[in-house]
Amino acid sequence: MSKKRFSVNMADKIALVILSSIPFVGALCLFFSYYLDGIGYMYHRQDAVDAFCWACVIIALLLALFISVIVFMFKGKRGVKATCAILLIISIPVSVCASLAGFVCSFFGNGCSYTDDIANYGKYDRENPIAYFPQSITKDMTVIDFSYFYRYIDTHQTDIYLEVKFSDRITMEKYLNTAKAAFSQKGFIEYKNPYNSKYTDIVENNSVKYSDGYCASSIEFDGDADYKYVEMTYYSVSYSYDELTVIYNYTDIGSDIKCGNSPDNGEYYPRFLARFNVEWSKANNFSQKCKI
Repeated sequence: MSKKRFSVNMADKIALVILSSIPFVGALCLFFSYYLDGIGYMYHRQDAVDAFCWACVIIALLLALFISVIVFMFKGKRGVKATCAILLIISIPVSVCASLAGFVCSFFGNGCSYTDDIANYGKYDRENPIAYFPQSITKDMTVIDFSYFYRYIDTHQTDIYLEVKFSDRITMEKYLNTAKAAFSQKGFIEYKNPYNSKYTDIVENNSVKYSDGYCASSIEFDGDADYKYVEMTYYSVSYSYDELTVIYNYTDIGSDIKCGNSPDNGEYYPRFLARFNVEWSKANNFSQKCKI
């Protein structure tokens, strides 16, 4: 009895190439775009560049391998042709699964913008409504600290922090009055900083809905031991006459950002909280109601 050999005619080969190419190319595109996003930020890190370069190398190798399999399916020896056809058939479900995995990963984002170089002050990935920040760093100020973090995961996750010191109270009050005037016509609310009694905070008297109702500002620690995060919407100016210091802060961060110190991986702790040595604890939750 003669053994039947696996064989594919020309029409089936063409159909197989089309059916296998679509999910394969789709998976590669998702793979490429995921790592491309990492270097699309204004202040991306070298880690994001390295990951993108490795992704390009892997994509090139996979594409070369895929094309080689197709070529050998048409021009190889009979046994090789059959093996290549089988490999293309197997690649279809594998590519579909890879595409789905890439699609899911795209929701978590890759990379971020991060800088603590004051030379980058005011140059951000997207326009932010921070009129109460100084338009520029002037000779009246001594910059103590500056940082900018931005990452897009489902929505815009942003943290901008500027701490400056002044030589005298009169100059400091001039900048404070400018900041107060920059808030909307609804005015502002002034209260003691919830974490340091030496500082007073100023926030816009604007109603925003949070889990605990309509507030002007909110800091809510949540999660568990494995995934700690802070839901924080805090647009503020904090000041201390004793220290002749003003802190400008813009934090809009949610549950997509895990508390930690790996920004590219979505782990970040708002600089405002770090400045006042506030540890993650639900006991440190804070919200400020609006004035009617």
